[in-house]
Amino acid sequence: MHESRYCYKLWLAEDFYFFLFFFRFGKIKVNIPAPTETKIDVLISKFAKKQRQKNIKTEEERKRIKLFK
Repeated sequence: MHESRYCYKLWLAEDFYFFLFFFRFGKIKVNIPAPTETKIDVLISKFAKKQRQKNIKTEEERKRIKLFK
């Protein structure tokens, strides 16, 4: 799989901008280390927690509104 992607990059080498784009994209894809992924996961989980808290608050507000009606 990796070798075929490399051949594809070379095949597009005549069109230099395409080649640069694919080369950079490939580099980004290959060189992502595990720690950054875990950091991203932590950020996502924190965001999800905040969203859940917001949802809980809105549900409480809805109940209050129903009580007032």
